Amino acid sequence: MLSALICRGQNNIYPIKSIAQNDTDFSDLTCLNQPLTDVKIVALGEQSHGDGATFDGKIRLIKYLHEKLGFDIIAFESGWYNCYAANKLIQEGKDSSLSALTNALFAIWKTKELQGLAQYVQETQSSAHPILLAGFDCQFSGKNSAPQFIRDYMSAVKNMESKYNIKLLIDSENLVQALNKEIKYSNFYTKLSTSDTLVLYNNLSRLIALTPQENDTEIYFWQTIGRNIETDYRRKFDMKSNLRDSVMALNVLSLQRQFPDKKIILWAANTHVAYNLHSVKDHNVQRIASMGDFLRTKLQNDYYPILFTSYEGKAKAGFMNMKIKVATNSNNIENYLNTKNNDFLFVNFRSSTAQIPKENMQSSSVFGHAIVPVNISQITDGLFFIKQMYPSHLL
Repeated sequence: MLSALICRGQNNIYPIKSIAQNDTDFSDLTCLNQPLTDVKIVALGEQSHGDGATFDGKIRLIKYLHEKLGFDIIAFESGWYNCYAANKLIQEGKDSSLSALTNALFAIWKTKELQGLAQYVQETQSSAHPILLAGFDCQFSGKNSAPQFIRDYMSAVKNMESKYNIKLLIDSENLVQALNKEIKYSNFYTKLSTSDTLVLYNNLSRLIALTPQENDTEIYFWQTIGRNIETDYRRKFDMKSNLRDSVMALNVLSLQRQFPDKKIILWAANTHVAYNLHSVKDHNVQRIASMGDFLRTKLQNDYYPILFTSYEGKAKAGFMNMKIKVATNSNNIENYLNTKNNDFLFVNFRSSTAQIPKENMQSSSVFGHAIVPVNISQITDGLFFIKQMYPSHLL
């Protein structure tokens, strides 16, 4: 009786009983079945990269999506190559999921909470449906970038030269130096020198222009990496552009083409997975197009983002715990959801939003815990509400 009551909710708002990773009584999550059954890609966002409660909630959702709705790939807002290398080690049994994840993801996700996800990924490897790890960021992330990437890149390009009888490597010594600098400064605003960008362009443009033989997946893989590197160093010269988001979307679509029969979970910031960000009346958030915009345009209803938000508590900001609290005098969605007297709620905006007062649909703290003017139903399909946020626990 309780399960039926929980699943029914109130129209499009559903109580969620827990975000505990070890809570495997998924009766409260069956409200996800109807909106997600035919969806190919579910994106799980986060207000900031220091939200421990959100991490726990996402990991519990991942378990449900994998076990009950058939999602077998987790793709992170981390390096395309880094996560590929981690997944390969896991699949070949050469490394544990915890070690592989730690060395592949950005340091912001090197947390106690993600240890639980790593353990779960490891457990699935002996099942009929092992979880595959992937990354969709054009940046490099984690400790497994250099020198491992450079060895792999040089080896792969030399193999392609032999296979296609074509010259691809130019000025190898300076190329290695330029790649080392690209990896070193990938996550910073530092621009590469003209000589470094030139040697990268001369090499990568040849690789990208190569016409692969049919079903030559190796070349497609390295051409994707080539485009990622080009995007990464070019975006430093125009930080207001949407280069990174556009290529992240292309990487997700490439991943979907690589695994056409598998459903994908994306793990990223709310700012990347939301769509229609041009409607957000805040210059810090408003952009030409997000990854979510590109995916929504291409995939339509096959893409379903779930933004996470919270009412009060603390979040990790660097090495500090930042206190957060939604302004009670603001007409925002968080204040309205807080009146429901549930610690956790899921809102499905693909069904009617009529029951939510219009004035509470005009702002939200989904972006970095700061209230911004936005109609939340116009930028996402789903919303996961957490009353009490707590910070992530860095390892």
